[in-house]
Amino acid sequence: MKGIYVLMAVLLITPYVLGVPAHSEQPSPSERATSGGMPSLENISLFIDAIPYVVGNITFGVEKNITMELAIRTGNTEMLKEKNQPWIENAMLEFYTINRINVSESEMQKFVEKVNALPEGLKNAIALLIYAVNDATLSSRDASKALSEEEIDFMEKNNETKSDLLSLLRSEIMGKMTVFPKLDLFSSNSDKLSAITHKINSQEMAKESLSLFRAVRYALPEMEKYKGNYNGTIIEDPSGGIIVGGSGKNEYEGNYSLIIDLGGDDLYKLKGASRRAALTLDISGNDTYRGKVANSFLGINMLIDISGNDLYDGGNYSLSYSCGGLSLLFDLNGNDAYSSGDHSQGSADAGGMAFLADICGRDSYTAKSFSEGFSNGNSFSALIDISGDDAYNAVNHSQGSADAGGMAFLLDFMGNDRYLATKNSQGEGEGWANGMKKLSAGVLADFSGNDIYRAEEFSQGFGQTAGAGILADFLGNDAYFSKTSSQACSKFFGIAFLMDINGENSYHSKDFSKGYEYSDGISVMFDGTNSSSSKVWQIMHYISQNKIAPLSTFIGALGYEK
Repeated sequence: MKGIYVLMAVLLITPYVLGVPAHSEQPSPSERATSGGMPSLENISLFIDAIPYVVGNITFGVEKNITMELAIRTGNTEMLKEKNQPWIENAMLEFYTINRINVSESEMQKFVEKVNALPEGLKNAIALLIYAVNDATLSSRDASKALSEEEIDFMEKNNETKSDLLSLLRSEIMGKMTVFPKLDLFSSNSDKLSAITHKINSQEMAKESLSLFRAVRYALPEMEKYKGNYNGTIIEDPSGGIIVGGSGKNEYEGNYSLIIDLGGDDLYKLKGASRRAALTLDISGNDTYRGKVANSFLGINMLIDISGNDLYDGGNYSLSYSCGGLSLLFDLNGNDAYSSGDHSQGSADAGGMAFLADICGRDSYTAKSFSEGFSNGNSFSALIDISGDDAYNAVNHSQGSADAGGMAFLLDFMGNDRYLATKNSQGEGEGWANGMKKLSAGVLADFSGNDIYRAEEFSQGFGQTAGAGILADFLGNDAYFSKTSSQACSKFFGIAFLMDINGENSYHSKDFSKGYEYSDGISVMFDGTNSSSSKVWQIMHYISQNKIAPLSTFIGALGYEK
């Protein structure tokens, strides 16, 4: 899994990026405040130079004994002794039972016979994915079992939460503090959506999503043996929920739980997954995806495309959007184009988790608002692009933007990239989560390349209403363009960072920018490894000391001691 290994490399270097040694002996806050604390150019360069090697030499698929994996997943080791192992039959019976689908035995047998006619390895790989989707469906239902039908209906109609601005203003009137007002004044349980979100077992859903993703990795080597050379007809189960397509030019339209396509230039018209799991796996071809692509509501929805120059053309709530569930759009290779409306391209609401990861290729991302790494209401989102010269184009609340306790990332590792947005974007955080001691955090991080950032206002490191906005660029000659209230601008107890570590950079803006602070905001802007980072350590110490999520959790993971 190339993307995950690259992210592991980021975690390894992060302590040095923040100036925290990887060993247990940590410098004191006072030492940090005076030591600069930034990584050396050599360390940054070594990290960036290692990325192409990582991307080029780590394969996504993992060779496994599929039969043994089936026995482990099902707990049915006795099946290994049988000559004709009925993995497909058992997986399909489980699928129908879980989803309460009535299919006659004769209809099911016709489907089973067609699948059994496939090569043994391919047949067992399909069975493994069916079992994995079944498990993910059960887990997604279990994760939301504490919700009543009235609460689920409320979530469908009210998927966004708002920050408690009234409490914030009241706090400002009562007294001022260095970074935040008195924290207990934020406590509020009046937000119904926030209370509902707390009942969702997101940890369970994330755990099973990783298991489903792992099953794809195990099945992939067997499936790739037949890409481009299996031209059999489409095999579809009687319920229309599971379908296997050959290497021809196929079209899929419907509410599928599992699509496996072995190749060809295909057209997909997809729907979302509500309180269940769905997986679309395309092995190769220049494909077109339309509809509610990787959309989940209290469920798990994954789309994984292995190779090809693909077009992702979705409307609103698409291209990896989640409300209370988990969605993933993962594209491994190809020059891809992503086009969508609002709430898309790594966007999450109400405790949801949304990921869009593109590993290789020159890609273009075009969306409207609340997109390209947006998070609201105690949710998490990330748009991750590893390599290629990419273009990002969005409107408002995009490109690493978070609200009401959300946490959102746009991470681009390599290439000369272009970022264009209107406002509240490019590393922007605003809002406190009602009922939670948690600020919003929006992050845009670009690790290398000569990049251009354009936005009008409230962007490029902007924090307000007890939110944090961070724009960090590590290597390259970069240019920043904005009109007002951008480039490390903060207000209403917000925190704003614009950090460009190395390069010949230029900053163009008019009013209230370049480290501007008002209404008790705090801003940090520095250019170059020699810039002072004393404010950074002061803020980190304050967040760690007061256990302000989600940044306190992240800081703790780095080994920071308050």
